[in-house]
Amino acid sequence: MIRFVVLLVALTLVAGPRLKAEEQPLTVAEFLTIWESVDFVAMKQRADDTGAFEPEQNPAFARSVAEMRAVAQAYRARIEAERAAGTATHSCLPQGEATLDSDAVMQHLRSYPPEQRAALSLSDAFAELMAETYPCP
Repeated sequence: MIRFVVLLVALTLVAGPRLKAEEQPLTVAEFLTIWESVDFVAMKQRADDTGAFEPEQNPAFARSVAEMRAVAQAYRARIEAERAAGTATHSCLPQGEATLDSDAVMQHLRSYPPEQRAALSLSDAFAELMAETYPCP
């Protein structure tokens, strides 16, 4: 799979403008449906042909990026608030940049059984991944 999310997560886990999340939290199942509708082969071909990567040319990809960015930024804010309050943090996310491989993110999301994917928010699944990836000593 083309690893577009690596840069996305690296950028979103660094301080940046906050995006407004949807009112209803997106479930893991909904996110995977959006992600799997992206034609990565066509996107790569277009980028190869034009020399430019234009994610807005694919609305499903643009939405998946926006959703993941909002989730990652909210999680970063949660960790920063926990640190500021002097309480134990959910994970030991490094200060500044943190990167994740998109294959690892998708593998984690797909690890949930289908019935759980439909009930689990993308935010909660992301938090679980962060706790596994950046555990506290």
